[in-house]
Amino acid sequence: SIEVRVLGVDGAPAANAEIELATLGSLGQREKESFETGPDGRYRFEGLPTGSKQAYRLYVRLDGARLGTSPFRLPESQGYRATLRRLPTTRDQTRLFMMLGQLSIELRDDRVHVSQYARLTNAGSEIYVFPEGGLHVALPDDHIAFQWQQQMSDQRGEAVDGGFRLSGSVPPGTVELVWSFDLPRGGDR
Repeated sequence: SIEVRVLGVDGAPAANAEIELATLGSLGQREKESFETGPDGRYRFEGLPTGSKQAYRLYVRLDGARLGTSPFRLPESQGYRATLRRLPTTRDQTRLFMMLGQLSIELRDDRVHVSQYARLTNAGSEIYVFPEGGLHVALPDDHIAFQWQQQMSDQRGEAVDGGFRLSGSVPPGTVELVWSFDLPRGGDR
């Protein structure tokens, strides 16, 4: 079993808070279910699979942000307890910065495969929420085959004309983002 307790921004139990249980299977399959806490800010999940074949993560939403626990596994002989405290949210990006960026280029027969890694740090005490509709990240005009490395976090990258849109939220601390795309090989590049 998993017992989760959700606290509001003020530290009081958050009644009727929407929580999400995400499950990641050993073969990469993902599932998520949403529930609401009771009047005491708690919810209990019963009869869940234990062991190393799946990992779990709990999330709570507030004002466009999604705050979660670290992924965990359920041991065979005991349950798991988690407390999620809602934090204030902000759309002010002055405390959000890229702490580390890395680029990897792989030459293939007919194309160039580019992988990018970014470590974003939120140095504030509030959860940063990306703008409505996401933040546009430009990619070269002739890019193809955009891929976003899906993680059990709140950041999402969606392909759009000219690049991708980064959406979701960044809690205080650091998150890691990975994406890739291909470029035609040849010509004047």
